[in-house]
Amino acid sequence: MASFASKLVGNSMNAASTGALGTGIADLVGVDNLPLLGNTKEARRITSMGLRLLGEGNWAIYSDIYPTTLAYLSQAQGNIQAVRDMQPRQPLLEAWERLHAARISQDDNELWAAGVDMVDYEQRVILQETVAQTQQQQQFWTTFSQNFGSRIVAPYPDALPLQEVISNGDYGNADHRMEWFEDELYPKAKQWLESHPDGINVQTLLSGGYDQ
Repeated sequence: MASFASKLVGNSMNAASTGALGTGIADLVGVDNLPLLGNTKEARRITSMGLRLLGEGNWAIYSDIYPTTLAYLSQAQGNIQAVRDMQPRQPLLEAWERLHAARISQDDNELWAAGVDMVDYEQRVILQETVAQTQQQQQFWTTFSQNFGSRIVAPYPDALPLQEVISNGDYGNADHRMEWFEDELYPKAKQWLESHPDGINVQTLLSGGYDQ
């Protein structure tokens, strides 16, 4: 699940970067409006801030969860004690405990549930604290969602975008993101992974081969 989500963030950052460059050039040469984007100063502000927040959010999640992942994988059977020794936040520790117990009992449903717990933690805690905590950030995401939200595609093949699942969906709202994940992204991700037992080919993912 994380691989597709990271690919989406990378694509979005690339799109935001291209948009910021295009609107900046238009602004410099005196073009006040661009098709679809509208006023170039406002579009440049939105795309630039979107690029910065996407980068900060992605890095915050990676920095928080990746070290615990390395600790857990330090033993083939899973080193849950190494995770405990790192003293991560309680919701993340509980997710790892649940995942470890599921691996021992070979309970696939609990394994998936542990993954959902981690997503819930990263969305409601890490991402929200990083990119949607201040009033300015929340106002940005509301503006972004209203003007550009319909152009953000879902990270998993065949999954619907946020605003086709939730009317007036706001990317800055953790409840909206989790409802989108639980009702649309999680079922599609599970369905896709079950139909691809060999797992994800990274090169195919990065080249867009799974986007078809």
